[in-house]
Amino acid sequence: MDNVTVACIGAGYWGKNLVCNFYSLPGCKLKVCCDLNPEILSAIPTQYPGVEITNNLNSVLADPEIDAVVIASPAIHHYTMAKQALQAGKHTYVEKPLTLKTKDAEDLCHISDQQNRTLMVGHLME
Repeated sequence: MDNVTVACIGAGYWGKNLVCNFYSLPGCKLKVCCDLNPEILSAIPTQYPGVEITNNLNSVLADPEIDAVVIASPAIHHYTMAKQALQAGKHTYVEKPLTLKTKDAEDLCHISDQQNRTLMVGHLME
């Protein structure tokens, strides 16, 4: 895969760093940022021209142009969002922790194998 189209789910506390990184990454097109906070979303188009904004996760996951999602939401939502993303056929990067329960992490690994999609967890400050 030469060029990857990405959506960032969560653009707040740590997500803003991921938005910046994926926006400037060669071979990557950050298409959309999704967040529930309208204040966070309103700053995105000014800082990152061309990046769309939404508060609708389902529309992001249904978009056939999006190859991969980056999840930087509160940890309690990581499992559910990552599962939805993988089942929608998206490669999925999840900020740490991957999940709050080992069995949920194992489930995500199983789903990623079934879908033939990459599942990755952030590990910057491991």
